Amino acid sequence: MKIAYLIITHSNADQLARLVGTLPQSSPVFIHVDARASADVYNDMRRRLSARPATEFVRRYACRWGDIGIVRATMELIKSASNTEFDFATLLSGSDYPIKSNKEIARVLEISGRVEHIEAMNTKKHAEVDKQVGLYKADFKLRRFHIRFRSRVLPTWWIRQIPNGLVAFSGSQWWTLTKDAICYIDQYNRKYPNLMRFAVNSFIPDESVIQTIIGNSPFSQSITQNNLRCVIWDRPAPPYPAVLQIEDLGFLIASKSFFARKFDPNFDSSILDALDKVIE
Repeated sequence: MKIAYLIITHSNADQLARLVGTLPQSSPVFIHVDARASADVYNDMRRRLSARPATEFVRRYACRWGDIGIVRATMELIKSASNTEFDFATLLSGSDYPIKSNKEIARVLEISGRVEHIEAMNTKKHAEVDKQVGLYKADFKLRRFHIRFRSRVLPTWWIRQIPNGLVAFSGSQWWTLTKDAICYIDQYNRKYPNLMRFAVNSFIPDESVIQTIIGNSPFSQSITQNNLRCVIWDRPAPPYPAVLQIEDLGFLIASKSFFARKFDPNFDSSILDALDKVIE
């Protein structure tokens, strides 16, 4: 069982190196660094990981929240990974960290078979993605035409039809997908670049473009609706999702997920130290 890891990060070379250090040495690792990160940060990341085998830094895009840049970064990672041998690929952020050992992750994936660990729900049929109302109903995030002005995203009332006869799907940005699914996404993006052009004026397309491709694909019957991630959204104070800390250790250990987010060593590094003992 070989797992490739695709990482989207923007800062903190120490944290990235620590995350990559927990992954199997045999795992291919592909890293996208936000183009807005300084040259010093980017070069430090490359230096710290220069000795690790099978590690590649990919072409960089600016990754602003809710913008197409995150999807472009993801597609660049997928394109690079598609030429590599592996069984599953996992998309991580630089603020993620494993909460299960590499042996346990491989064991569970082996048992699960050829399924797609992703949330990809039909936006017109699943109540879970239709809780929001008005301008930001899940179905409208992809189909509604948005205008961006500086850091603001301005919705219009123009509701568009998704190209290529696709039905909109939505879900968490993070996933663990089979090699076949990864290659399918890459080939679809090359063959039908009009979907990416369409998504430029969508809102939070990183929660819909990959999901829509998979949801309309031959892999749709293999979707688990479980992205194997542990996240706390209901902690009453921002930021969201909650920054995990040592008090969350029991909750993380009890979870059946593989990874958790998000962590900030400057806020609480003891939680990472404790997890290292759990996953060693």
